[in-house]
Amino acid sequence: MRSLFYPLLAGLGIGLFPEFMISAHLRDGALEKLLGDWHFQEKELSLLTPPGRSHPARVSAFLDLIGGTLRQRPWNHFC
Repeated sequence: MRSLFYPLLAGLGIGLFPEFMISAHLRDGALEKLLGDWHFQEKELSLLTPPGRSHPARVSAFLDLIGGTLRQRPWNHFC
């Protein structure tokens, strides 16, 4: 996916990328947002763990962290 990203930075076209991949480039002006009111429909992310047993504390902590972080969408602060 990165190989498709570099031509955009060179001004050679338009592209559609996840916000977290381009937020810094939007912020510093290297890229500009087109069709700013248009968005992909949000999708659900599932994290799978082995069935039938409780999670170790570190797995539960990771699930809580990643779920909370993605819900906040921290990269939106730069767009």
